[in-house]
Amino acid sequence: MSGLAECINNINIAFSKKDHDRIIEFSRLIASQYISILDGTQRQQLGLALDEIGRIIFYIEHDYKLAAALSDLAFEIFPTPGTYNTQLLLNLHYQEYDKAWSAEKYRKQFSEEESLAESKICKTLYIYNSNGLGDLIQFMRFVPLVAQRAEKVYFHVPKNTKNVLFRSYLGENVELIEDNRQIDFTERFELFYLPQILGLREADIARKSAYVFTDSAKTMAWKGVIRRNDRPHVGIAWASVVDPRKKSIDFTDVLPLISENQGIEFIGLQNNSKKSQIELVDVPSNFTDFGVYDLANIANIIKNLDAVICIDCWVAHLSCALGIPTLIILSKHCDWRWIEPGFRSRWYESAILFRRTSDTHNDAIDDVSRYIGKIASSL
Repeated sequence: MSGLAECINNINIAFSKKDHDRIIEFSRLIASQYISILDGTQRQQLGLALDEIGRIIFYIEHDYKLAAALSDLAFEIFPTPGTYNTQLLLNLHYQEYDKAWSAEKYRKQFSEEESLAESKICKTLYIYNSNGLGDLIQFMRFVPLVAQRAEKVYFHVPKNTKNVLFRSYLGENVELIEDNRQIDFTERFELFYLPQILGLREADIARKSAYVFTDSAKTMAWKGVIRRNDRPHVGIAWASVVDPRKKSIDFTDVLPLISENQGIEFIGLQNNSKKSQIELVDVPSNFTDFGVYDLANIANIIKNLDAVICIDCWVAHLSCALGIPTLIILSKHCDWRWIEPGFRSRWYESAILFRRTSDTHNDAIDDVSRYIGKIASSL
């Protein structure tokens, strides 16, 4: 075991020195020569350690190739839901959808949850979402496919979202639930895993136009509040509270964009504590905020707008799902769903992507300002 101990020690030394090549070298040596003699505890410790190192390298150092190699080794040594998810996200980042959505690998990891990839019909299905609202809006497009293979589907959604999301056609047999009441079901699936469960591939991704709809009466009521003149109206959301990828910007950073486009009425869509940044500056006369936070009212406001400017957040997903032109300002190291090159998204027809080319955001904001000016002149 001295050789194994030496390899583990060398991995720790290499990590402290950020010697990525040596990390991979000794990790592969362990996987090839010592894996058979490791007991369960040792496999767990090594697998989780490699997974954690891979995550740090992915999120902080942005060395995606090394992170992917470490993730593969971690899953090989100690396959768990955690190491599976790391590998899944890295494959999505590389746009390797067929590998990420492998139904076979999913079934091996989650043996208690069967697959619907072979047109199996189940009696009662419960779908839940353990991720954010943006993921829910993005992945709910797959619910109708699942509904075709079940007699009844219960789809658990966050509180105060049912009155908006139920207007999307998910299937006659789909019931949205917001509370935690006891549900009798034969199978349960995580929303984020529906592509694996259905056996989908990259070719099955359809660029969606509008698929979330608002109450027309409430939308019209908001129109009377918002549209008090004939100018173009553009919504704006600039910050996220949880921000590991540094995707947020400050309200002061978008002030020049607002001030330089006096022919546009800007409507605040910020839905968290960052809204308080408005109170710290002199707000231009062409900016209005209605103090709204909840999804239903924000959806009705967005439906009355000509376009939306925002960072990567759930407002971006909602605006795109409503079919509104959505200008998304992305960080230099953006999330996997926006990683493909160019200005267009493979997920949303109305998304227009603006990428920061450095750790600052001025270049992307300037591009957005010019683009929104063109939109305004065409309306």
